[in-house]
Amino acid sequence: MLSRPLLERTAFFGISWYAILIVCAIVIGLILCTREARRLHLPQDLVVDFLLYAIPLGIVCARLYYVAMAPYNYDSLWEVLAIRDGGLAIYGGIIGGFLFGGLACKWRKVPVLPMFDLAAMGFLIGQGCGRWGNFFNQ
Repeated sequence: MLSRPLLERTAFFGISWYAILIVCAIVIGLILCTREARRLHLPQDLVVDFLLYAIPLGIVCARLYYVAMAPYNYDSLWEVLAIRDGGLAIYGGIIGGFLFGGLACKWRKVPVLPMFDLAAMGFLIGQGCGRWGNFFNQ
């Protein structure tokens, strides 16, 4: 019998429940937001386009916010970049998401407020699933 759980028996790294639940939140949010975009008379492919911008920028901004709250805890740039060791702050993700989402709306000439309505629904789903991930990871 192996002593490690199945999710941790990968070749190079373990997969945490937090990551699995965040991916589930992204998929659920995408499905719900594309349905809601139809009701708001927005092109549904815009939701996918903005999601491709939002996920990486949200992760980067969440990490930067986390590091900014405790800047003296890191000895090197590699420690700052090591999100695998933990340390994302939801506030940074929300700030970055709305900031870059608003800029992307202006760039693509899309109404900002309906897109923010869609984003708010996605943030709530992500926050709820993330809390469950924290519960499972203890």
